[in-house]
Amino acid sequence: MSSTFGRLFRVTTFGESHGAAVGVLVDGLPPGLAVDVEAIQQELDRRRPGQSAITTQRKEADQVEVLSGVYDGRSLGSPIAMLVRNSDMRSKDYDALKEVFRPGHADYATFAKYGVRDHRGGGRSSGRETVGRVAAGALAKAALATVGVRIMGGTVRVGSVEAHARDWTQVEMNAVRCPDANAAQLMQALIERARKLGHPPTLAATLYDAYRFLSRANAPDPKLLDELTKVAARQKLTLVSIAARSSAELEVAFGAIAKKPPLVHHSDAPSPYST
Repeated sequence: MSSTFGRLFRVTTFGESHGAAVGVLVDGLPPGLAVDVEAIQQELDRRRPGQSAITTQRKEADQVEVLSGVYDGRSLGSPIAMLVRNSDMRSKDYDALKEVFRPGHADYATFAKYGVRDHRGGGRSSGRETVGRVAAGALAKAALATVGVRIMGGTVRVGSVEAHARDWTQVEMNAVRCPDANAAQLMQALIERARKLGHPPTLAATLYDAYRFLSRANAPDPKLLDELTKVAARQKLTLVSIAARSSAELEVAFGAIAKKPPLVHHSDAPSPYST
């Protein structure tokens, strides 16, 4: 079983839902880059459970501890270990599931593959595993920003409700993190209705990749741009490896090429039309 992904920037997540802690080891961040612990914490605060009625009600502070690889606010080039301690574990709530495999979960698949599983809160297959991914993503996001790359993301569909606007300033202004204010209200109402019925709707999130936000003035080297294009496939693989996810779409692949003239030239430096 591997919990590591990436080649030049390697990410290894660790920990279980009801274990002592969850976290991540990041290897490959170049030395001398600014590491803002507050920025990492801000990203973790965005995913912290219990923030609204439509998320899990588990209460966790999710305070990050940077254990290694950083000195005086800058990366050392050595592995960066980040830890988030668990506190609100109610393992007794899962006692009835110790010998039961829940439909739609990884319970049976985990046991069939490894012969052992942690039934408490889903164990390793819990969404709590994404704490490490978010912390690592905060480092990657900061590193990419130094070469003019900007990453945006949000919920674009919940069940039959689809977002048509892409106003990224709206993402932090609603509980479903949707870039369409009108659709956000409908999405939340749908989730609340589905929760009462016990049938959660399918949710789709989209990731806007770097190219749309590059300008000729701050564009990275064309070789880097070409490498970013190749990374798209690995991004999808990483996204679908998150528990309960079954597919992934990088919207730049569809939304940008539909523009006239196109906003994206994947193999070349950004055109004059790039924004």
